[in-house]
Amino acid sequence: MQLHFNFRLLQVFISKVIMEKYQFQISLSFSFITNIFIFLPLFLSLFHIAADEMYTSCAPFRCGDFTNITYPFWNLNTQSSYCGHPEFMVDCQNGRLTMEMMSQKFYILHINQSSQVLRIARDDLWGFLPGDKLSCPKHYINVKIDSHFFHYTSNNEMYTILYECGSLPNSYFSPSFQISFEVMDCYIEGKFNSVYIVSNSKLADFSAVKCENSIEVPGKYNSLPNKSSGMKDILVEGFEVRWNGVEEDRCHACTKYGGRCGYKREENAFMCLSKRSDTSKVPSRTWNWKKKLIVGVISTVLAALAVITSIYFYERHNINSRNLSLQPFRLDSQRISKSQNFGVEHFIFKDLYKATNNFDKKLGDGGSAEVFYGKLLDRREVAVKRFFKFGLNKEKLFLNEINILARTVHPNLVLLHGCTSLKSRRVLVVYEYVRNGSLDDHLHGDKATPNNLPWNIRMRIAVETAGALSHLHASNIVHRDIKTNNILLDAEYHAKVADFGFSRPFPDDQSRVFTNPRGTSGYVDPEYNGTHILSYKSDVFSFGVVLIELITSLRAHDRKRKDDEVNLYDMAINRIQNQTLHGIVDHTLGFDTDSKVRQMINGVAELAFRCLQSSCDMRPTMEVVLQCLKNLQDENEAPAVQVQMMK
Repeated sequence: MQLHFNFRLLQVFISKVIMEKYQFQISLSFSFITNIFIFLPLFLSLFHIAADEMYTSCAPFRCGDFTNITYPFWNLNTQSSYCGHPEFMVDCQNGRLTMEMMSQKFYILHINQSSQVLRIARDDLWGFLPGDKLSCPKHYINVKIDSHFFHYTSNNEMYTILYECGSLPNSYFSPSFQISFEVMDCYIEGKFNSVYIVSNSKLADFSAVKCENSIEVPGKYNSLPNKSSGMKDILVEGFEVRWNGVEEDRCHACTKYGGRCGYKREENAFMCLSKRSDTSKVPSRTWNWKKKLIVGVISTVLAALAVITSIYFYERHNINSRNLSLQPFRLDSQRISKSQNFGVEHFIFKDLYKATNNFDKKLGDGGSAEVFYGKLLDRREVAVKRFFKFGLNKEKLFLNEINILARTVHPNLVLLHGCTSLKSRRVLVVYEYVRNGSLDDHLHGDKATPNNLPWNIRMRIAVETAGALSHLHASNIVHRDIKTNNILLDAEYHAKVADFGFSRPFPDDQSRVFTNPRGTSGYVDPEYNGTHILSYKSDVFSFGVVLIELITSLRAHDRKRKDDEVNLYDMAINRIQNQTLHGIVDHTLGFDTDSKVRQMINGVAELAFRCLQSSCDMRPTMEVVLQCLKNLQDENEAPAVQVQMMK
């Protein structure tokens, strides 16, 4: 009661001060200010309720025989993403726990949270026993772990599984033969194939055996006796990895006092969650009603000062906005001034407010901004981007996009008309209006109708997009978010690459930089995502996904598909390797009826396969990609493209 009484007295006092001092200067009413103080306790209460909900939602969870699973792990199905580290998301299905690592799916067989050790097995290899009628793996890819967060324990040894091998000499089956190996069978296209598993230390002794494919897989060392009869266990018992790099010490300190560990994704930082009712459990245990009263009064005073400060800057802001209206070509930001030297036009907020008819016709939105249609006084049709909340991160995106588009001009890059000042009421960016929406709309959205995009148009879009990216790379710029939603189509269906908020300029002498991954699921280069090393070839990978979308009209990322086909690039690589891509080609394109279309689609698929290689060193440059596409478009085989791929 005492706390609330003091709060009301302070409210009356501050309200009087505000009215006496600012009654002729501020535009906010007394009732508005009073309401702030009346509802402030409510807001604080809601904040504590939200904190309690976060604490509760991050309780330890169970899955089958696994119990008391906590940070850094978090359950995809039952918890929010802030309950664990982004790289430790797990999925619980039918009592079986799985996680993804380096685009590979693993079963979790054992968790020891105190020693931070996992025992895992790759899902397409686990349970692969002699005598079982199982299919051979769809991809002959070595087992990989994310070295940023995991490393092998000393209980492992490396083994190789050999596929599609010739016959073994009879001497290999002699009791005197000292090499431990296991013979297994798996199906490929309905036929049995012998598979051999052998220790890497003895692999040289298998050099006489000719095998087409192989997979390296770790195995738990202690479970592998020298006799061959036990080697099957490496695929059953999995292998051990130890995790680190997730601020375990801070988490231990947090849980020691009753908190629960979490992770702020937007800040890439650890956080400790606690209930309001559990404040007695935090390190400072001497809370009493006097301290609560002091903290309450101080919080109220600080809140009042924040309101007064906000009013002051609000008025300063209005004055600046009016000054800008009187001087439309004045630049209030030194950074924007530099941009204007590149030819960026300076707009006034109120003019764009009128041009967009109070922002009433939305063209689309994304993670950081929304885009509206507008018509300027000079009759130009424009697209106006308005950021949701303009903080430091949004300012970086804004300045980055202005800087890149102001100095980079290409017929297939969206044209920047200008922007408002950083001190404007709302920061806005003005682009040319691209009438036909995005390529994504025509492939997957409300404009996706049969025969809407015939193959010759899709081929032209591919060539024009590759040309824009090649130009960016020649200008030392990596786009970093190439996807069909960022490829716009004008009235004649010509491509315009857009959205440069995540783009990254490169120094002249560097082709790779270390930076946090950015982009969209299904398009992000897995190597960049795993190593945090960005290169020009990261754009090449994303463009490879776009090529597959043009061929198939399927989404780049779709959780409705099977686990190993959620990402379109996984599906495409598998189909191309097995020469079954024709099963997912969009047959409205004429693949079955037009030999020239079939030849070009096969060529584009082979080029996409090269773009989607797991190692960036194996991918072509955008310049090479562009030339290959032009050759295909001219109905000539590009030298590096094999078109005889599918029957």
